[in-house]
Amino acid sequence: MSIRASFAALTISVTLAVGCASKAQRLHVQQWGTMYEVLREGKAEGRVGLGELTHPETVGVGALERLAGEVMIVNGEVWTARVEDGEPVATQVSDPGAVRAALLIAARVPRWRVVAIDSDVAPGDFEALLAAAIDKNGLSHESVVPFMVEGPLAAVEMHVVNGRCPQAGETADPTDDAYRGAWARARGTIVGFFAEDRAGVLTHHTSRVHAHALLVGPTPMMGHADRIGLRPGAMLMLPIGD
Repeated sequence: MSIRASFAALTISVTLAVGCASKAQRLHVQQWGTMYEVLREGKAEGRVGLGELTHPETVGVGALERLAGEVMIVNGEVWTARVEDGEPVATQVSDPGAVRAALLIAARVPRWRVVAIDSDVAPGDFEALLAAAIDKNGLSHESVVPFMVEGPLAAVEMHVVNGRCPQAGETADPTDDAYRGAWARARGTIVGFFAEDRAGVLTHHTSRVHAHALLVGPTPMMGHADRIGLRPGAMLMLPIGD
């Protein structure tokens, strides 16, 4: 399965200038819906059709309308994950135009810089590693930074919403039908966004990262990544300018 990724564009528009002042690559990060209104206020109507986001440089993450599952865009390929009979079912969508999302964040990144991971990264250290890499690569002035990871992962914890989000604070119901899974070791692709001061808008209140993971194997698995660890050989990818 080839899941080499890039990132695309979406109603709350944030324009990012990446690179030096004389040669800046302009990234357009847009968002339909916010975490608070969709997960806390229950405003989970469909806001965007996924057929608009199939450019090969597009990536995105979000939740389906009515919180019926998760959505992830990789290389313009739309993946959904739903809960059926208590188990997650991840599917590459053949007709994205028939799928709508209540919450979606996406960006379009023509070029990436690869940061090789040569040692284990515990889930508790992932955000700090990402923040340091963003700073080192001159992106710390940006309010939202798309990123991607490919390769071997560790200690991955994910959920798939099913009418409710298990991380939506006081609205979360421990008896809900959301799926939660954990993998000690896995391989796959992570698409995400790092954002300072966007809690409740783009990220959960306890995190600066909103990311989804697509795990490869005999049966692919996709969901919202709650915890992410990396193993040597993984590749962290950040946007670069022209």
